[in-house]
Amino acid sequence: MIIKVSCAECSHEYRLSENKAGRKFRCKECGEAVSVPGQAEEDWDDFGSLADEDDLEDDSDQPYRPPRSSSRKKRRKSSQSRNTNHENVSRSIRAICVLYVVIGGMFTIASLALFSREPILSLVLLPLGSGGLVSGIAVLNRRSWGIPFCQIVSAFYLFSFPIGTILGGYFLLNIHKVRDEFE
Repeated sequence: MIIKVSCAECSHEYRLSENKAGRKFRCKECGEAVSVPGQAEEDWDDFGSLADEDDLEDDSDQPYRPPRSSSRKKRRKSSQSRNTNHENVSRSIRAICVLYVVIGGMFTIASLALFSREPILSLVLLPLGSGGLVSGIAVLNRRSWGIPFCQIVSAFYLFSFPIGTILGGYFLLNIHKVRDEFE
């Protein structure tokens, strides 16, 4: 005798032999637990597959498709996170260049103001300030020489602890990831 059973979740129908009565198995379509009605010869506490796949007959004409896994979602999510990470790095590089322009402008003005009182300090601040100012503007305007020049300025800024170290280090470590956007 054949027992007809359908999954409560996806309504997929199965035809089973009567020796499977009282057992449980996982639906091929959705993975939900399906109980076979009738008296069991022995109790099963856990879900298992039916002993003989030959006894399991599908009423549908469609081929077996395993339950959908979340790997597609993970792949889509990882590509989205890569795009988001790329955008974040690009924004951060732009922000650093804006800071180079602002800080470089302040250093340049300060060095010119100090020139009469402290000429040696002024001669140190003037190249650092004007270098940051020019390199930041060059990168933001996508000049071909902007990134190499900004890398040199960033290397010098590494020595001005802590802000220059953070900005210069981040620029040097991440500019290669978004270089094509700034050239």
